[in-house]
Amino acid sequence: MYKQITIKNFRGIRELTVPLSQFNIFTGKNNAGKSTILEALFLSVLQDARAADWIAGFRGAINNWQKLEAWRYFFSIGIDKPSVEISLVDDHDQTKQLSINLYNLAAQGKTFIDKEFEGTIIHDTIDEYLSTGLLFTSNQTSNIYDYMSSIRVVADQSNPIYEKNQEPLQPIGRVPYLHSAWTGFESTAREYSKLKIEMKNRIVFDAIKAIEPRLKSISIEAPTGVPSLYVDIGLNRLLPISFLGDGTIWISDVTTVIASSEVNAVLLDEVDSGLHFSVMKEVWKHIHKIAKECNTQIFATTHSRECIMAAHEAFIEDEANGMPYELSVHKLARYDDETRVATFGKETLTTSYDLDLEVR
Repeated sequence: MYKQITIKNFRGIRELTVPLSQFNIFTGKNNAGKSTILEALFLSVLQDARAADWIAGFRGAINNWQKLEAWRYFFSIGIDKPSVEISLVDDHDQTKQLSINLYNLAAQGKTFIDKEFEGTIIHDTIDEYLSTGLLFTSNQTSNIYDYMSSIRVVADQSNPIYEKNQEPLQPIGRVPYLHSAWTGFESTAREYSKLKIEMKNRIVFDAIKAIEPRLKSISIEAPTGVPSLYVDIGLNRLLPISFLGDGTIWISDVTTVIASSEVNAVLLDEVDSGLHFSVMKEVWKHIHKIAKECNTQIFATTHSRECIMAAHEAFIEDEANGMPYELSVHKLARYDDETRVATFGKETLTTSYDLDLEVR
């Protein structure tokens, strides 16, 4: 588990330190930095430069030129020599430190080896876009990711040689970062299938049933060749889970990715997406239960006071049943160019709940 993150020069955040618990909700006005913190966590937890490509796509970049432009906005505007610095401290006081820089390979006078013409120096023919990449440096790894995923390091960093790949790097795969626009029916079905084999699928079933009481069973079907979750709700045929609405789809995605996360951290942008406030407490109870069983840390965002208070109520009730209260709510606000955070725990949230105070 991570107990603290420090972010410097990433997007709109010049410098910010946030204490962390196992369950974290980030709230605040639009453009306060909620999604920025999730992206910083994502990059630092994965320590994989391909995560930058995924974030650019999430932000709407479709082609490679747009992705390069999106990368430039990783860095705080107005910094002469931009460098993103992110550090994560875990419960054992071990620190993951990550630096991200724009890197022009050709301008560095580096040697490239073209597979078709072995030994030919081609760096003087590579334009700015082809040779621009992101240099990821950390205390665990170091790698460069160019805008086409076509250049990889083939020697150590002290004497680097760069090779043009004929094939782009493979996508990063299923990521522990979900948002309201996520439509991963196939990947959710595959992950659910793995959970079923491991006999862990019941926790996902129970969470979905909390918002769809008619649910009798979940199966994986592929009538069009693509696997997807199908549900039995007592009709004369199975239904694709997508027919049950956005809230049901969202909960199936959320609970499946928590139960199957390989990095023990899941990021949920707009955690209350598609959900009626009346089911939020039960949803949080299931998130709490699954994450505790799977030893997974949760980072979520919301604009909803109902969502925050439902989480607080769920954790209070779970505490009465022997589970620890480990919820922190982080309220972000911008003052000129400075981002500030106020962190609320059990006592503050109880007072806010009793007095109907604003915590968003």
